[in-house]
Amino acid sequence: MPNLATKELPKEVNGNQLGKMVGMDRRRIYEKTDSGQLRRNKNGLYDLEESMRALGIPTDPLSILTEQTGPINIVEMRAIKERETAYLKRLERGVAEGQLLPIEKVLSKMTPLFTGTKVRILALPAKLAPVLTTESNAAVIKAILEGELRVILAELASGIERELGLEAGRMSQASSADDDQRVG
Repeated sequence: MPNLATKELPKEVNGNQLGKMVGMDRRRIYEKTDSGQLRRNKNGLYDLEESMRALGIPTDPLSILTEQTGPINIVEMRAIKERETAYLKRLERGVAEGQLLPIEKVLSKMTPLFTGTKVRILALPAKLAPVLTTESNAAVIKAILEGELRVILAELASGIERELGLEAGRMSQASSADDDQRVG
């Protein structure tokens, strides 16, 4: 992380640093890289200014932070403040309209669901080992494994629908198109 007190900003950063600077989880940064929204250079690092522009984050504050001497441009500072205030107001409006949720609320609802799913998936070997040891047909083994995984995923989807207040089956309908395109 750059030291803003000494006004040193690197030109290139890794995924963790970029995530901290823009307020995103590093996994989200890597997802955006995979989707082509962000690009790494030949060193495997992200160009800071280019990445911030790609994420829609104004780069004007960067130049102000790197200025070592000279008077502060009040007009420029006001413009930055106005953009930031407008951004925060959009977020607040999203929360007020119910389009956005505070991260704490999302985590409090989703963590138990994903923890339960993790426990169920980790229990699969112990649950299925006795059944699969007697089976020699690969297609039957595959069907048994797929069936158990689909049950777990369906329970996760219904839990998410319940927590988000969605109509039952909405997530299943959205993912059915993905099922038709599976590999193997």
